[in-house]
Amino acid sequence: MTTGAANSSCRHGQRTSSERPRSIAGNTNPQRRFLFLIPSMSCLFRRAPACKLNGGYPTSDIPPAMIVISGPTTTPLPTNGTNDGNGMKNFKSVLLCLLIVTLSQTAHGQFQLSLGCDPFGDVSVYLDSSAGGPVQGWSLAVCHDPSQLSLNSVGDGASTATVGSGGGPPAFDTITTFPDGWTVGVVIDFLGCCTLPPGPHELNVASYDISGVTAFGADVCFCSDTLGSPAVTIVVVESGASIPPDGIDSCCFVSPPLPPDPDWLYSGSNEIAPTSGGLSSATVSFSIESFFADPASDTQGFSMGWSASGGHGVTVSDPVAVNDLAALNGGTGPSFFGTSNFGSDWTVGVVYNFLGGVFIQYPSGSAPAVEAEYTFDSSHYDTITISVDNTLGSPPVSNVVVVGGASFAAEEGSPGTITPGGDSFGPFIRGDCNDDGVVNIADSVWTLNELFQSGPASVCPAACDSNDDGMVDATDATYTLNYRFLDGPPPPAPFPDCGGDGGFDCNSSCP
Repeated sequence: MTTGAANSSCRHGQRTSSERPRSIAGNTNPQRRFLFLIPSMSCLFRRAPACKLNGGYPTSDIPPAMIVISGPTTTPLPTNGTNDGNGMKNFKSVLLCLLIVTLSQTAHGQFQLSLGCDPFGDVSVYLDSSAGGPVQGWSLAVCHDPSQLSLNSVGDGASTATVGSGGGPPAFDTITTFPDGWTVGVVIDFLGCCTLPPGPHELNVASYDISGVTAFGADVCFCSDTLGSPAVTIVVVESGASIPPDGIDSCCFVSPPLPPDPDWLYSGSNEIAPTSGGLSSATVSFSIESFFADPASDTQGFSMGWSASGGHGVTVSDPVAVNDLAALNGGTGPSFFGTSNFGSDWTVGVVYNFLGGVFIQYPSGSAPAVEAEYTFDSSHYDTITISVDNTLGSPPVSNVVVVGGASFAAEEGSPGTITPGGDSFGPFIRGDCNDDGVVNIADSVWTLNELFQSGPASVCPAACDSNDDGMVDATDATYTLNYRFLDGPPPPAPFPDCGGDGGFDCNSSCP
């Protein structure tokens, strides 16, 4: 029986007919009274005089053998397929080796399993057998959360791939995958000749798709008696015994790397606009600042795009250069300042000087570079937000800063905002549009007069928003009438008592 190619540290050969083990049952030859039931017989017989194999490990490191002797015999112990007259000497050597095996059976080493994860979804299984004996095999199982991770591939680690005969893989090496994990079963050598020596080893490597991992990361864990049918138990095999290693409850953490912080930030100012029940306006300033970039970086130009939140009837004028940008080239401004207006949104592209040699530095806290005036319907009293936008224009205008002829991405540091209202913010009663302290039919009449008959404006627009939908219109008058006369729902809080602070111009009589 050929078991494998020759190897300097683990030689498997072909047995002759005299070497093949025979069964007791049906053996009628009185000269053959031996039964050798030795899992690693080939290695024992070929190295019995030295009692060594596998590059110097004693036979006590392989599973125990059993010899049954039934009476005397004149047949010498077979050696390497020939009878050289040293049979009894070899036989005594084998008995000595087997005695060592038997006496060593009760002591087993300690083994440590661990998992190693990197941020990109590569996971390794490690075994530290430094405190144990040579390993003959192992089984293990690794689990993950399928809602966040999916397995791309799994294979042998560096140690497993070369542990077998001839420096190849193990004789038995099976990997089974599941939606939520994978299992491994390894027998290094069916004859027990090849083993994994004591020391640190990489058993397996796996790769995961991490596209579903949240910012909080995901665990990859050992999971004994969980996967497979029957479920795979995590054990290490030494001297024919299965030993549960330490570390089978351990996990490692897969967390995608955070995106690098931007080198450049664009930020908008926060403005408060007066309210009058009609159109109102506010000028928002937009600044550039270096973040991790060298604060002394000489910028040569930039492009940016900003979009305002929907509603409010917002329109914007074309942006203009201010401060250092407006002062370039002797006060004439940049050589190129190209704008596009999209109603409430805009873009601008800037080149300081076509001939070069003109620069601006934008360290943190620099004065704004651009301003734009926004006009809106002040009856919408919630805040307008103006955000960096990379989708405006065709083709879309990128938010970049030019340094040394190269473009560097810029991201939003903080949005611009416009809050309708003055500096007075206060509590109110929702639905009390006429500010008399109660909600009744008079409030509906007040709302309709203000909207359609040029009646006086409420001292607190938020109070007129009876249904709390963010705007004041005829539906608020209807909402109040339904509440008062048709068993409709009451106005949302603050109601029926004073309260709230909506961040708008509200000068109600509430204390």
